[in-house]
Amino acid sequence: MGRAEVAYYNNPFQHQSLERSLDCWRVVDGLFSGEEVEDIIKIGEGCEQDSGQVIYKNKLNFIVRRSKVAWVGSSEMKPVYDKVWDALAGLNRLHWGFEIDSLQNAQYSTYGPLCHYFYHMDIGTKEGTGERKLSVSINLTNPAEFIGGKLRVIGGGANEKYPSQSLGAMIAFPSYLMHRVSPVWWGTRRSLVFWATGKPFS
Repeated sequence: MGRAEVAYYNNPFQHQSLERSLDCWRVVDGLFSGEEVEDIIKIGEGCEQDSGQVIYKNKLNFIVRRSKVAWVGSSEMKPVYDKVWDALAGLNRLHWGFEIDSLQNAQYSTYGPLCHYFYHMDIGTKEGTGERKLSVSINLTNPAEFIGGKLRVIGGGANEKYPSQSLGAMIAFPSYLMHRVSPVWWGTRRSLVFWATGKPFS
């Protein structure tokens, strides 16, 4: 695994919370190389995929969400989990200061033409969602290979409308922030999503 360049890991003021903002997203560009991304895609495509589910009145609601997903455990890609955890822990120390202790199983997501995910939060009351603190999305597709499919996070601290969509970039944000994936109009967008968990907010 290559080493990502993160300019703000060693901030001497991090314990004074001078950069802390609870309503923003942060990006680590180039966390994964093109070769590493190809390896992740091979693993993801080798897993059983199903519809990304939003259930309303006992039926799949494709108005809210339309995508394919597969679940990938840490045993199948431990170096990826380790790299994400190390980068996320550094961002968390600097920007949010949440108590986090583990990553839930990764979700490999595929968005083909007309696939999307409307505004939602990742934290909730259903089993497995109540302890989510931070959400992570890794872009696995060259931006030149799809149109649309942009991740947008509603956060007052962000300087730009959309996080970076560069290949191998990691976007992290508090799980209580509203976010969406806009419709893909051409091509296919692939991503790997994680959630860092900890003691529920109180």
